[in-house]
Formats: sequence, structure tokens, C-alpha cells
Amino acid sequence: MSLLTDEPIKLSFRELPGAVSARELEEHYKLYLGYRDMLKRVDGQLPTVPLPKKHQAESQLSSLLWGQGYALAGAFLHELYFGNLTALTTRIMILLGIEGLIEKQWGSQEAFQEDMIAAGLQARGWVVLAVCHECPEDLRIFTMDSHDMGAVYGYCPILVIDTYEHAYWMDFGTDKGTYLKNIMGYVNWFAVNQRYEEVHPPQNVYGR
Repeated sequence: MSLLTDEPIKLSFRELPGAVSARELEEHYKLYLGYRDMLKRVDGQLPTVPLPKKHQAESQLSSLLWGQGYALAGAFLHELYFGNLTALTTRIMILLGIEGLIEKQWGSQEAFQEDMIAAGLQARGWVVLAVCHECPEDLRIFTMDSHDMGAVYGYCPILVIDTYEHAYWMDFGTDKGTYLKNIMGYVNWFAVNQRYEEVHPPQNVYGR
């Protein structure tokens, strides 16, 4: 997937009743498109910027490089967020691999969700479940104060929840906790499991 060539992510739902209203989602999606547009503007300006001959903390180049990282992270995190939500909350009861790992580490899905919600209440920007690239059983919950502050190298995000005020203010005002509790009921575990398996593919049953 490339933010430079791919089309914006298409939403598979118009609202998530009790968690995200249609109006909230519409305005939120506009912010996501704004990050993609910001990235295009920055990428268009970078080749034309004069290269500084010495360190300048506030040079045009440093500002554009910061904007590039911020826009990339902002767009990508929103794509992960929208992509790991679903309005189809009823599904065949199959214990996916990632759910088994979560239960092994946290003891139960309920305990995991409590930890995600508690972390989300502390996060200004995002709460993320990530898996280590090197260790398939190393799952961790991270918080991010902004798009480009809090990511941990070596860990791949597989479940992303937006905790910025723009994600819930229209529907819940200051009641961030209810938003977090309700949005967890719309997690698309098939998408989360697929992301996990992209990092750690399941072993072939025949060992080949």
C-alpha cells in the first residue's frame, strides 16, 4: 500500500450506532483526506527547496521534512483506524489466532479491552495494539500523543483507535470513556488478524 499511488480508503459503513454517528464520521473522513492532501503538497515542494549549508532548526527543509512525517503518519493511522472497524458485529464464532494470543497474554478479551480503554483515556492522539516484528507473541499497547509521537520501532500496529477529540466530540462531548468502550464493540477482528499474519504468517500445516 502506498499513500502516493493508492486511492483514499473507502469506508464500509456510514455510521457505527452508539459509537460514531454519520455526521461525526463524515467530518472525520474529511480530516483524513486533509492529511493526504498535505502530503501531496509537501512532496511537491521538497524537490524545490534550497539545501541549507549548515544546521538550521527552522529552515524550510526541516519544516517540510517534519510536515512529511506528520502527514504520512496522520493519513496512515487513519487508514488503519477506519480499516479495523466494521458495522457487522455478528460473525461466525471462530477463535482467530490473534484472539487466542490476546487471551493468552491478558487472560480474557474483557481484560484486554479494559487495558485498551484505560490506555486510550490517557492518550491524546491514538491507542495502538502492536506486535513485535521479531517475536510473534510480544503484543503491546502503546499510546501516541500525536501522529508522529509514540510509535515504537520494531513493532507493527495491528489495532488502532483514534483518541483525538475530533473522533468523538460531536457524539459524546467530554465523555471519552463511553466512546472508547462502544468503539471496541465494532473492532473488525478479521482485519486485525490479517495484519498480524502479514507480520507473522501462519505455519503451513504440512511444514512446507
